[in-house]
Amino acid sequence: MRVEIRQLKAFIVVAEKLHFGQAATALHLTQPALSRTVQQLEEAIGEPLLIRSNRSVSVTEAGRVFLDKAQRIVDDLDDAIELTRQAAGGEKGKLRIGYTDMAILGRLPDVVHAFRERYPGVEVEMLYAPNTPQLHLLEDDRLDFAFVSGVIQAEGFDTRVVQDDRFVVLLPPGHPLAEKAELTLADLRGEPFVIGIRQNWRDYRRHLDAIFLEQRFEPRIVQEAYNSQAVFAFVAAGMGVSVHIESARRWMCDRVAVRPLTGVDSTFQTSALWRSDGDSPLKRHFLEHLYQSLKM
Repeated sequence: MRVEIRQLKAFIVVAEKLHFGQAATALHLTQPALSRTVQQLEEAIGEPLLIRSNRSVSVTEAGRVFLDKAQRIVDDLDDAIELTRQAAGGEKGKLRIGYTDMAILGRLPDVVHAFRERYPGVEVEMLYAPNTPQLHLLEDDRLDFAFVSGVIQAEGFDTRVVQDDRFVVLLPPGHPLAEKAELTLADLRGEPFVIGIRQNWRDYRRHLDAIFLEQRFEPRIVQEAYNSQAVFAFVAAGMGVSVHIESARRWMCDRVAVRPLTGVDSTFQTSALWRSDGDSPLKRHFLEHLYQSLKM
């Protein structure tokens, strides 16, 4: 049995209009051609779908059952075609974005939110991972974009700096140093430090270590944390002070005092990476959106 989509569409229009002449006009066919098409469908199925007379056309009981299923098939096909066209145009599909703890504190949430509003048909999947695992995921085509801590130049990848943060000091509530408008590392000598665990914050810790070494400052680390929210919570609990990026301000609770860290010229950058050979309409849309966001 061979049934063609054109036959289904012809039968549906005839069943709706119950008039071969009107249906032929709607389908831009001659009436004999339409009659042959519907007859071929009935022969393929082996059952009459329409009752014809000189004055009227009606649908058989089998035809009514078939009409419902045929309409669904045509609708599903139309939907599939439209979704395919949207996917080819970059308006449908899945975008996989990796991020580090520092990246998610900055502009990335706003960039993703605006992109999802602009392309509601795109599913955005977010995955946390430190820098090196993100690069491996990009290489294996399991990520489309990696938002990493620091600036990474790697063969086969394009990159763009998306934010550049100065450093701030986080203080527990009521800490004496909170009376100062700004702080230096010298002000923090002897203070207990809360900081992210090196396993997850390797690149950030390396950056801080270089600053500490340059200023001959050795932090007294009393507590390590797995993410920024834990750092904020430990500082708020009075367990110690911390040095973090300025973007963290917007995510901290009111119980943490934030002061600029002066005397440090270095900043901490967050970058976006993507495969140079992984072009697609969807990725191009996201890159265009990212570039526009960075200009604002």
